[in-house]
Amino acid sequence: MLGRIYPLVVLLVFADVVMKASCAEKGSLAFVIDDSISMKDDINLIKKSVNPAMTSMIFNQTSSLSNMVLITFNNSDAHVKVVAKNHNEFDKALKDVKALSKNDPKHQVLSMDGLILALEKSNRGSHVYVFTDAYAKDHQKAHIVKRLCQKKQSQIYFVITFNNTKQYLDENMVMYHETAQACSGLAYEVNKHDISQVFRLITNTVIDNMIVVYQATFPDNNYKSNYIKFHVDRLTKYYVVSVAGKNVNLTFSPTTQHSRYVQTSLTKHNISEMIVDTDNLKVFKIINIQPGKYTFEVKSKSETSVDIVGRSDFHFEHGFSELKPESLNDTVFQPIADAKVHLSVFFYDLSKSVVITKALILGMNDEPIMPDLPLTKISKDFYVTRPFITPRQTFKVVVYGKVNATDIMRFAKLPITPIKLPDNQVLNVVIAEGKETSVEYNSSLKLTCKVTAFPKPKISWYNNKGQLMPSKSYMSEYPYDYVSHLEMPVTKENKYMCSVVNDIGLKNASINVKVNDIFTVVDTPKRTVLEYGKPGALKCDVKSTLPMNIRWYHVDEMSGTKTEVVDSIYYSMSADRTELKIIKMDLYLSGMYVCQAYLVNDKNIKTEFRKIVEITGLVEPKAQKQAKITGIKGATVVLECNVSGVQMSTIQWQFGGKSGSKFVPLAETGMVLRLNKVEAKHEGQYKCVAENALDKDEKVTTLIVQEIPRMISSSSTTYQSSEGDTTLKIPCVANGDPKPSITWKMDGRPIAVPSAKYVVEDGALVIRHPTVADSKSYECVATNEAGSVSTTFKTFIRQKPQVVGVATKKVNLGTAVDIECRVVKGWPKPNIRWFVDNSGKQFVPVDGSLDVMHIARAENTHTGRYKCVVQNEAGTVEHVTSLTVETRPEIVTKSKPIEIIEGDIAIMIPCDITGVPQPTVTWKINNTIIVPNLKYSFSNGSLIIQNPNKAEIGKYVCEAKNYLGSISTTVEVTFEKRPSTFGTTHFVYLLYGQNKNIECEAYRSKSQSIKWFDNKGELKKKSIQITKATVSNDGNYTCHVSDKQGHTETHTYVVNVGGPPKLLGDNPLNDWRGGVQEIRSNCDSDAKPQAKVQWKYNGKVIPDSDVQDIGVIYKWGHYTCNVSNPHGSVLKDFDVKSSVCLIPKNSKYAEYMPLLLSEDGTWPKWKTSKYFFVVDAEETITLSCLNRTDYPNSFKIFPSKTVIIAKCSKEDELVVDVGIYKISELQCAHKNYYLRNNAARITLWFTSGSFSQFYGVYYYFFLLIYYSYL
Repeated sequence: MLGRIYPLVVLLVFADVVMKASCAEKGSLAFVIDDSISMKDDINLIKKSVNPAMTSMIFNQTSSLSNMVLITFNNSDAHVKVVAKNHNEFDKALKDVKALSKNDPKHQVLSMDGLILALEKSNRGSHVYVFTDAYAKDHQKAHIVKRLCQKKQSQIYFVITFNNTKQYLDENMVMYHETAQACSGLAYEVNKHDISQVFRLITNTVIDNMIVVYQATFPDNNYKSNYIKFHVDRLTKYYVVSVAGKNVNLTFSPTTQHSRYVQTSLTKHNISEMIVDTDNLKVFKIINIQPGKYTFEVKSKSETSVDIVGRSDFHFEHGFSELKPESLNDTVFQPIADAKVHLSVFFYDLSKSVVITKALILGMNDEPIMPDLPLTKISKDFYVTRPFITPRQTFKVVVYGKVNATDIMRFAKLPITPIKLPDNQVLNVVIAEGKETSVEYNSSLKLTCKVTAFPKPKISWYNNKGQLMPSKSYMSEYPYDYVSHLEMPVTKENKYMCSVVNDIGLKNASINVKVNDIFTVVDTPKRTVLEYGKPGALKCDVKSTLPMNIRWYHVDEMSGTKTEVVDSIYYSMSADRTELKIIKMDLYLSGMYVCQAYLVNDKNIKTEFRKIVEITGLVEPKAQKQAKITGIKGATVVLECNVSGVQMSTIQWQFGGKSGSKFVPLAETGMVLRLNKVEAKHEGQYKCVAENALDKDEKVTTLIVQEIPRMISSSSTTYQSSEGDTTLKIPCVANGDPKPSITWKMDGRPIAVPSAKYVVEDGALVIRHPTVADSKSYECVATNEAGSVSTTFKTFIRQKPQVVGVATKKVNLGTAVDIECRVVKGWPKPNIRWFVDNSGKQFVPVDGSLDVMHIARAENTHTGRYKCVVQNEAGTVEHVTSLTVETRPEIVTKSKPIEIIEGDIAIMIPCDITGVPQPTVTWKINNTIIVPNLKYSFSNGSLIIQNPNKAEIGKYVCEAKNYLGSISTTVEVTFEKRPSTFGTTHFVYLLYGQNKNIECEAYRSKSQSIKWFDNKGELKKKSIQITKATVSNDGNYTCHVSDKQGHTETHTYVVNVGGPPKLLGDNPLNDWRGGVQEIRSNCDSDAKPQAKVQWKYNGKVIPDSDVQDIGVIYKWGHYTCNVSNPHGSVLKDFDVKSSVCLIPKNSKYAEYMPLLLSEDGTWPKWKTSKYFFVVDAEETITLSCLNRTDYPNSFKIFPSKTVIIAKCSKEDELVVDVGIYKISELQCAHKNYYLRNNAARITLWFTSGSFSQFYGVYYYFFLLIYYSYL
């Protein structure tokens, strides 16, 4: 399932792109009508039944419907007739429906196509009714219908009509019944004349908001009774009961045999109206019935469907989401199968009297799948469950609430079919605008790329330069369809590619975008004639909607060069440059003139207008002769017509082919005939005719076209062969005119042919019996009169590998071994890969690329088959060597005592032995060999004892032997009435009053026995059932299992009944005085089992090892404690502040601490706690770093001071001068002299309330006590 990597991604993307209906959206009523000829009477009855009164009721503002949809279908197609927003539109469309379509010979119609159209055109929460008397021709589309009805949350009903319904539930009609059941509807099979009764049912069930009360389908049980049980509540105004089947029979009197199922029997007096009463369909209405449980009896001669709906102002909508939603808009209607989701429910409760409690997930047989899903209120009328795993099969959703302590329940309208994650989808990429489109210059272009893919693709747009273009992409239809838009202004032609890639692969689609010409050119004559010596004008009639400029160019006939025309003595131009005036016509001013118009803002956007200017007033021409000229194919040939004289008139070129028998005029009229890229067809005679009004002259030039040899492309430039082949042929084909000759070279040296090794056939070089030595470079040279050309080929002669080695090898444990795979032949040099098969299942690759696999010390794990695979381009060869590592028997696991529990079916005494060859195992008891019988058996070396008892107590010896040695182990077997150990321990935490069934989690088998024990003894139970748990249920519950295979297992369940933690009190610490326990006591709690406390200080977790330092290391700030046990947790936040200063008694900076005294220099009389001196706010203190001549000292941050007067600010802050400092910042620069050694001296003398230096007084004892006290 995509590796299960994306159910969340897929569900969120789908929720984001699916258009959701608001809570206030109304549904549609859709009629899907078969218009085949056989339905003529049915259609007439439908028209009579759907009268204006009925449609007016549907379009009433209080109705639950907003429109009506009409679809027709037959055996060839389906059509949307109308989506009507008022009754007039619908009545008109229905009136136009005619039964004119010819019936299908097989009596089949496209009913599924009609249904798909109806579901697509209708709103969410719609009712769709299909009217037909034929089978579904397109039954394979039924899954699409089911998917759509789930998506639209719409119900589908089939009205199947026959002239005679004795063939009830024909197998061809089963599909209709299955589709109706999947879409929470019914399939009614009725006589044609009964169809009008169905509309009474429609009127009673689709106008109002109806809830689903009961739905069930009973199999054909040979006309036996089915008992329908349903609930009536005080919030439902009336009920409509529909029963469909063959010859339906209803019984309303009590039935003694089944009286245990009911409280009240439904009677005929409860039925206020019989809506439909036909052989195969019974529908009745129930009004004014007391709340409670009711039953009635139903039977028919076929499968029977029962549908009960009710009119209620208490109902709900639901959805699913993997993340916890904030509203129903964050959910989808169908969850993904096997996904962890929340169920969300939005309630409509007009009476505001229902207390919502829980939801249940039921199977289609109404058996619970998820029995208890508590509903938590998120916002007004919106509830969400805890996450659960979505079932794979179709299921029902039911919610529970209470009205005045009475249970009330509601079913979802449709059963839910979970979405199965789709298979990978082949990429399909289509650009909606086709392969080519055109736009106006600088207009906005929007391209749409439609993609079908799964997994989710990445869609990118690129232009013809490969540049990534900004675009927008989104999912259009879950789970395959995506759309990407590229939108931008366009000024020039380009090609855009939509590129799509996902895990499946890459696929592209391209479109050419052309820009319409922005210029309008008036079609004027392409030629003009000006008289020699006279002025003339050329017009450039070009227009554009955008600002443009114009340039004029003159093209030289001989050279083809283009020169810009500017105002000069020869030319003048109009102000807008649309007219070029030739001031005085002359021969050199004739030729081609180009008018080029281009945009002011973009010179690359341009157009050209060309006009040829000819001159008149010429004298008699005289052409000079030119006999023959040679040209190379593909090159340009220039034929000149040099005419002497002045005032030349016109020149005409003619082509007469190779024979010159008939000349055909050419379009060229200049003195030069330029033939670009000449070919063989250009070869022949060219005549130049120069003519004016006086005379004409002509000359003939013969053109011979030769072709330089040209190599015809070969499929390859490298040719390969293998040793053993007869020949290797290298083809070389060239053409040219004249025909070229072919010669060959090898490594630059000519090859003499024919010879024993080489021969040339039709230009191809044939190498006989090729070997590795023939791997060389070969050059083919083609030569004629026009030139020569060559191409180079390379040959590669391969040699298949050949290896030698041994088939089997045996080696003793711990010795070295080499497994050989010697390569004796092969080119190119083969590579070697090694594989090993230790398990006997398949070969797996191992490291190694040499022809010897060396094992320095053989172990048991080295036993197996070793395969070397030797491969080069010529082929592959394999060799397998089987290696056996032989070992003496060894004990795998240490033996431990085996305990027989009274009543065990069998026990197994394991003997885990290894050895190669496989050792033989012998069991003994009291030096007597045990032989297999009904009591004893063996399994893989282990001993199994059936029905063990006290007689089996003793020491059992397992002995294993092979030719390398033997080993034995002893297992002691004891007998107990109950297990002496706990086995696997499980802790079971229960809340007070909780119910719990504890089952033994041991291995299960058919022959298994289970015993339970508590602290007192054996319990005769299959499981432990605890009801309304109390402390008396605390204790150890042990289960012991055994089976015939000797498998025994013990599990102990330690039950602890208790509740979540409750905090004992609150101790505000706004003025903390250093009491450490005061902080921790804020989170003392009462809990069972005992709660754990996780502390945070200023947002950071306090390690458990540091909790004891709360109040010592961690002092002032913000604390958070999370008090939890298996039943719950409670979170508490509080702050610790102090208005006084707390000076620590034990500081890591003690050696650098100054001496602390009162303001007047006397010994301080501060209050103390266990860890702190308490200095009142604003109190002044003296700090001193003792300074001596032989040991100078001062404050680190005040190098010039040895004494500081400070005032308490708060907590650990002192005010010195105008600054505030932490106590830890006010340290001496050096260690205090009196603490440098154990006999440190202090010279203090207290006089008149102050102190002074007095050398020679030993006072170290006082100082040591003082600072240890600090």
